[in-house]
Amino acid sequence: LAQEIVDKVWKHQDVVKSAGAGAIIGYTGGAILKSVTRFALVIAGGAFVAVHSGLALPAIPIGNADHFKAEAKETAVNGLDMNGDGVLDKKDADLLWHKAQPWIARHVPLSGGLLGGFLMGFK
Repeated sequence: LAQEIVDKVWKHQDVVKSAGAGAIIGYTGGAILKSVTRFALVIAGGAFVAVHSGLALPAIPIGNADHFKAEAKETAVNGLDMNGDGVLDKKDADLLWHKAQPWIARHVPLSGGLLGGFLMGFK
């Protein structure tokens, strides 16, 4: 059984290296965040109050809200329309999925190790 595990680790050593590096980085980040949590919460709370009181963002006049909504929709459609037909549909989703698969295969092991390490460091 031990030899089978060693063989599998050697076979997938790229994934193991990525997950290990992510765990180390995550643990360090979690430990640092644990030590500055109060400060971060004060800053986040202040930012929340500033944004919701209108200090950080100017109020949008009611007449312009539809314009901003249409502009946001156009930006989203242009960014996600993979086949250029101007409509988001299943074809775009399939093209986006095929385009994203290599990225997912490369980055998910790193982020999984990062999350585990972060949780251990923050504990």
